[in-house]
Amino acid sequence: MTDRGEKERIPFGEERHREESPCPGCGVYDFELHQAGCPVEECPICGGLRAQCGCDADEVDQS
Repeated sequence: MTDRGEKERIPFGEERHREESPCPGCGVYDFELHQAGCPVEECPICGGLRAQCGCDADEVDQS
């Protein structure tokens, strides 16, 4: 979380459901942020797939 209480995006390799490196959805390596629209990025709000959940993930800190 940031000092403003916002959740931050989860880098590849730190998600609950670990994938082999590189990311099969967007090709990033461990500790890099997923590319926009990656189908396997985890939502930092609900823990589901960001591309499929109903959370307002656009409000998440992009750091």
